[in-house]
Amino acid sequence: MANHWFLKDEHVEFRDSMTGIVREAAQDICKDTTQGTLGDEHTQCQHLFSKMYTIMQQRQEELSSALLCCSRIPDPVVELRYYRSQVRRDRQAERPQFVEKETGADFALALRVDLPEVLQAERSVLGQGKRLSPPSADLNVGQLRDLLDAAGPESAVYLLWEIDFPPTVVSAENVSSHARTKGKDRLYPDIAEFGQSLSDFFCESFLGLWFGRDYDPVKEGVRPPANSIPILYHFLHRSVPPPNVVYLGIGSGKRMRVRPGVYVSRITEIGK
Repeated sequence: MANHWFLKDEHVEFRDSMTGIVREAAQDICKDTTQGTLGDEHTQCQHLFSKMYTIMQQRQEELSSALLCCSRIPDPVVELRYYRSQVRRDRQAERPQFVEKETGADFALALRVDLPEVLQAERSVLGQGKRLSPPSADLNVGQLRDLLDAAGPESAVYLLWEIDFPPTVVSAENVSSHARTKGKDRLYPDIAEFGQSLSDFFCESFLGLWFGRDYDPVKEGVRPPANSIPILYHFLHRSVPPPNVVYLGIGSGKRMRVRPGVYVSRITEIGK
């Protein structure tokens, strides 16, 4: 994708680092024994995010070096946070119940860009994790509708994976169109043609601001506290948060009075 506002098109070091991290983190969930060792797809989704984040922590220096090579901003600071909550179960239901009851989402990606002389923005993506059990997987149409209603077509995605099928992001609108074309409430592997790898989606579509919903506290009808990050306040304090919330903050080392680079915070456990 050309003309990335943040990453130089001619440099791929940061993109390659993220691709390697996702590939390594996805190994566990793309095995044929995953269902028996990791549990259902919701638990697998959280395992993927947890492992990705842990590897990012371990490779913080590598990511920093790659970022400084690739950034269009002379002194970039990228802050990463991961908020993880426990599986919520309904006593009357056999299956895990997350915030899906409200939004249909297993995870949220939140982005804040605070570069007054370049760009200021807050955006988010809501996603549903789904394992494509061969030869196809059930599609919960009600859940799809809830996700689209809550996030909007510009912000709703599905994260899909299977054996030898690495994590792939497909917009909820394309998922809906795919189901209509097939004439069945099911997902088939050929849906990958309409998506991107998770690393490409993260670096290009999300970080590049091509996909995601703008956050406007006025439209949301809530004024976050002055010392809060509004987009995070929206997900973590207004209602039951998605079980996986990844926050990405982009700023200037000079303004923040820190060395340029990538800063990966400890995992924040919610509800413990």
